[in-house]
Amino acid sequence: MTNDSPINTFGALSLPPYGYAKPLGAKTDRQLRKDPEAERIIRAVFRRIEKGASCSEVADWLNQHGH
Repeated sequence: MTNDSPINTFGALSLPPYGYAKPLGAKTDRQLRKDPEAERIIRAVFRRIEKGASCSEVADWLNQHGH
């Protein structure tokens, strides 16, 4: 049986959430760092929402730009 959970047996995330990077050798979630490229995309998403774009429009924009 495989464990498909994003949380490993030590309580740390095996895969970081979008917007964060797990440095090589990191053993705890406290070692996660912001991903500058993802931060740019996240800010663009929120700018679109603030300007009135729907979730569907934002999703279309993300898909059009390969995100």
